[in-house]
Amino acid sequence: MKTRHSIFRRINLFSLWLFRKKGLGLLSFLLLNISLQAQTLDEYLIIAAENNPGLKAAYARYEASLERINQPGLPDPELRAGFFFRPMERFMGNQQADIQLMQMFPWFGTIGTQKEEANWMAQAQYQLFLEEKNRLLFEVKSTWFELIRLQEEIRIEKENLEFLEKYERLALIKFQAAGGNPNSMSNPSEMIASSSNNSMRDVLQIQISKRELENSIEQIEANREPLQIKFNQLLNRDIRAAIQLPSEFSPIQLEVGKLEVLDSIRNNHPLLAR
Repeated sequence: MKTRHSIFRRINLFSLWLFRKKGLGLLSFLLLNISLQAQTLDEYLIIAAENNPGLKAAYARYEASLERINQPGLPDPELRAGFFFRPMERFMGNQQADIQLMQMFPWFGTIGTQKEEANWMAQAQYQLFLEEKNRLLFEVKSTWFELIRLQEEIRIEKENLEFLEKYERLALIKFQAAGGNPNSMSNPSEMIASSSNNSMRDVLQIQISKRELENSIEQIEANREPLQIKFNQLLNRDIRAAIQLPSEFSPIQLEVGKLEVLDSIRNNHPLLAR
């Protein structure tokens, strides 16, 4: 068992080691390479590590298990004292008071076994703490990337809505022109009516598509709200707090193979590592 000082250096909740160990940044590596993501996301991860009550509780349980390692030892001695109102006759003379001191001694090897057991229990609590930390960081990262995905969907839908608005204006101009500029063909009234109907149909189709896009944007924004609440709850802060997300991202090629990822999980996951 490492000394407490060295362990504290390794698992300090308020340092960046939480996010630089092998495997902890794997999710972000596999998903997206986001501009300015590292600084902003790491800041949120630090806030979560500092404030999340579940992670704090897991760390407190680990600290308590460390304290138990040095507790096994000889039981506390027992001191008994008695006073007799009347002297008692003993073979060594009259006795006015009685004082007894007793110390229990456990069987050989018992204390060492208890310390070893406490040592293993502390290591188990440490692994549980790591598991809680990994779970928290995974939830923060996955929620973060899901918010970015919804943000990107809203951006694309709004761009499409802008294009439809331009097409709608053009269709309205075409409709007005078809209804107000008769030509010199053989049957001008029928040609004008047909062109006007086609233009009006185009306008109606565009307006229907616009409404569908507006409904889609409203639905995405409604889906985003519970994720924002969940993200702020993971950070243990006000659920309405603003969340800063990067405005641009670009996909990257995965540079590690599937087997390498699985090996990394087996070697570094606290509940799977030997």
